[in-house]
Amino acid sequence: EVKANGSYFVFVGRDNKLTGIVTLREIVDALSLPTSEKTLIKDAMLKQVTTVEPEMPLKGVVELMILNKFSCLPVIDPERKLLGFVTESDLLKTLYDLAKQQQ
Repeated sequence: EVKANGSYFVFVGRDNKLTGIVTLREIVDALSLPTSEKTLIKDAMLKQVTTVEPEMPLKGVVELMILNKFSCLPVIDPERKLLGFVTESDLLKTLYDLAKQQQ
């Protein structure tokens, strides 16, 4: 099954476990190859995916996103089941809400 989130396509198995991800970056890279017409999605898909768990501190999530230039991260449980995504927009909203509370 494929779940899309902006410029990310996330692949999960029947058990909803994360199996890989394809970002716009991988698609552009694959299309720039001379053999792009023969490139399969499974060959462009990243299988080693950076993920976060729901209990991860927000600061750690922000650091991961900044250091790796990620706009989104999959959120998984300990069995690698996909729970959702955390996005730049989510983080901005959280920052906004925190700033409003401090006023």
